[in-house]
Amino acid sequence: MILKRVNDITWQDLLQIESPFFACSHVEKALFNPYDHYRVWGLDEILNEDNYNIYPQAPDRRAQERLLDRVGSGDFFLIHPAGRDPFSPVVRRGSTGDGEAQWVITEPHIDTCARWSLERIISDLSRRQEDASRSGPSAEQASSTPPKPARRAPRSQGKTVGRHEESSSSDEGSTVATIAVLSKAIHPKSLADAENILNNRRKQIAAEGYKPKYNDDELLDLAKNGDISSERFQVRFMKEDYLVDSDTPDIPLSGKLGTVMKGETGEGAKYWSTSFDQLEDADSDPKLISQKLGLPYDPKATYVLVVVDTQKSTPITGAKTVPATFDKVGEFANTELPKTFPPSFTDKAMTPAFQARYTEHYNAAVESGALPNDRSKDSKKFEKYLQGGDLSQDEQDLMIKRMEMHAQIGNNQDYVGNGLTKDLISNSPNAFGVVETLNFERRMINLKQLQEAGAITIIKGLKPL
Repeated sequence: MILKRVNDITWQDLLQIESPFFACSHVEKALFNPYDHYRVWGLDEILNEDNYNIYPQAPDRRAQERLLDRVGSGDFFLIHPAGRDPFSPVVRRGSTGDGEAQWVITEPHIDTCARWSLERIISDLSRRQEDASRSGPSAEQASSTPPKPARRAPRSQGKTVGRHEESSSSDEGSTVATIAVLSKAIHPKSLADAENILNNRRKQIAAEGYKPKYNDDELLDLAKNGDISSERFQVRFMKEDYLVDSDTPDIPLSGKLGTVMKGETGEGAKYWSTSFDQLEDADSDPKLISQKLGLPYDPKATYVLVVVDTQKSTPITGAKTVPATFDKVGEFANTELPKTFPPSFTDKAMTPAFQARYTEHYNAAVESGALPNDRSKDSKKFEKYLQGGDLSQDEQDLMIKRMEMHAQIGNNQDYVGNGLTKDLISNSPNAFGVVETLNFERRMINLKQLQEAGAITIIKGLKPL
């Protein structure tokens, strides 16, 4: 990886730019680690040229914070080498409806200054290209000509900047979520508006019965071509017990949006969620919501629905969101928990075929009584059950490790792996429920802090229709 100043970035660098949030983590590790594995090229030059007194033997904490602030705000960008994709890319290729290519800033919660820097980079590169086309390119200019993005239909999400002419070849099959699908979307204007929408939806379901807003084809379209993580309002469905921390049960809202996980890039709540638009057709009915999310419904439990305004929450939590697909969740596990879930495990376990086998053995263990219920994550009991079967020891070990992943990351026995949940509603015409995302907050933030920031509203008293 190389750290570059804004003026040094080329067209070839755009798709390799790492999110400033993760770039800060890489740079911080490189500052005090002598091993090549952590090295960031260009860092020493920037430290020397800008007179930062940061040395492993006598670190200047203020100087370090100033440098990381500049990385976070887009004075410098971290570039991955060709062939190695960023963990959280901030720019992608796109095009307008008339085939004119453009670059899209994909990170919805990027720092305002960093976004401005990216817009300026793309604008400057476009201007240089136009100047070169008028005067005839020099050898240097020709080498910096931007790669031509494949033709695509217009996207509904993301900030578009910088356009250039593209070839007339089309990329069949690479579509975006259709206008017909996007026209169904419902986006609240505020947290209060979100509650009103749910109240009205309950009246409709009571009168007409539950009808999923999106069919399976539309959900598959959204999972493949949409970007629900960029929608402002997201929802988290959880048990009311989680509103308080088990260590401080007498302190209201001392809990978090999920169980705490310590990863390589931070420590905070880890949880699965979806957008408000994806779930609002289930109203605030806990049974419908639970089954639409592919979760076993516990009639003895009390649930809450937390609506999150990500424009206010993400700057506080530093949350990273990834699609719920085999490859993306596998990459997330490799990045955040590399010792526990290395690629040698996820390459085998994060596939449709293995997921089907895990589901089969898990459900059989529940039916036999070896596991107490379909919410169990008891790997010891699962191991004992597997020992009585005909699986090889290697296969048993892989199954047990998969249950550990189920427990730590949350991709359960009903995990589908295509970005969608399994629809468990008995009378639903759909096989899939919602487009789902995995979220990891890099900072220890509780619900009270989020509520005081105006970032969440908590809907209690959920009752089935």
